[in-house]
Amino acid sequence: MASIIAVWAVLWVLVAGVVTGAGLRRGRPLWAAAWLVSIGAFLAAQEDPLLILQMASRGPTAGFRDGVLGLVDPHTRGHMYGAAILALASDAY
Repeated sequence: MASIIAVWAVLWVLVAGVVTGAGLRRGRPLWAAAWLVSIGAFLAAQEDPLLILQMASRGPTAGFRDGVLGLVDPHTRGHMYGAAILALASDAY
């Protein structure tokens, strides 16, 4: 899981670098700033739903003690998945 998070972070750092470079090279720093703020808002909106998905999908381990896999009923985990999907869907609008 740590490698997936690292790849995700590197991907968005590269996207931010490309957007910044393109904006400054074209002489449009406000355009670049607007896109960077939009990317930041998008990533911030995903944080809680993705954390709920991670908690419902993993059991408690030494590295991630918040996992509930094996501790709660499948019905409860289903509600956690549903809440995460609804939160992601509501962020899209």
